[in-house]
Amino acid sequence: MAISFLLTAVLSTAAACALLVRAAIGRRRTTEDRRRRFAQQRLSRPATAPRLELVDSGARVALVEDGPEPVARAGAGSADPVTWAQPAPAREAAATDELPGRCPVPARTVTTPDGQMRLTEPPFLGRGRLLSPSRAAFAERLRRRLPAGLVLCPMVRLEALVEPTAPQGYDPADWRRWRRRVRLRAVHLLLCEAPTWRPVLAILLEAPGCAARAERRPDAITDEVLRHIGLPVVRCDPADRAAFDEHARRIVGLAVSAAA
Repeated sequence: MAISFLLTAVLSTAAACALLVRAAIGRRRTTEDRRRRFAQQRLSRPATAPRLELVDSGARVALVEDGPEPVARAGAGSADPVTWAQPAPAREAAATDELPGRCPVPARTVTTPDGQMRLTEPPFLGRGRLLSPSRAAFAERLRRRLPAGLVLCPMVRLEALVEPTAPQGYDPADWRRWRRRVRLRAVHLLLCEAPTWRPVLAILLEAPGCAARAERRPDAITDEVLRHIGLPVVRCDPADRAAFDEHARRIVGLAVSAAA
């Protein structure tokens, strides 16, 4: 009984080994067949153009023309990245934002909401007065005529009198042009309510003969903006002293009516 059991086990093992050997031989034959077919396909392909060999001429092209030479930072074997040496003229130009052939402009680093920024010196001077002598004299005489509760403000930009609306329905370029128009124009005198500082009347000081000169014609853009926001406007000649009383009565009357 035991001998028959051992004989059966040996035969089963031999059969399993035979199956494994057959499978290995089959895989090897399949691999060899694939290699043979691949070699035949390569031989059957048409001859391709010969490859061209590039000869090293020894010439080198710089990445930056006339650029500074790289130098390593202090410390032998440092892992810091390479920095670039800057010649003395370039350092002086960076400190002053100097342009070739021009005088240097002082500059300094300032902190802004967007981070640190390098700014040159502002190209401005302070104005000695906001109004010309004739307009300033007109404004002073008008200020003395104003009743309590009205305040006179000089040179108010149109942009301060309006609030931009959503650009829906507007051509984007037209919407930007309107924003630029109100930034470039101002009202000479503006009457406001004292408690709320609500604008009640705009005063444009222009000579009556200015319409005869094209460069000083009344600005239709200013009129259109003031009409659209519902702010009354009065035009006066600041140099006409004889008509000042009439202008003052009209201005006060309109301002009181608008403030009521």
